[in-house]
Amino acid sequence: MPQIQLNLSLEQVNIILKALDHMPYGEVNQLVSQIHQQAEPQLQESSTQKQSPEKIKQVFAEAI
Repeated sequence: MPQIQLNLSLEQVNIILKALDHMPYGEVNQLVSQIHQQAEPQLQESSTQKQSPEKIKQVFAEAI
């Protein structure tokens, strides 16, 4: 399957995750996991000077 790269704000990703939360788990769990795997390192990299990694994980976890 061809892959694409999207540039979205954290707010936009959180909106997508909230929408996916309303879908059946079996249909979206792999997609949500992939979003987390790709986003978490980027969030840690961009926020190391602003927030602790624990705070980043908390903010991201609250979005789903």
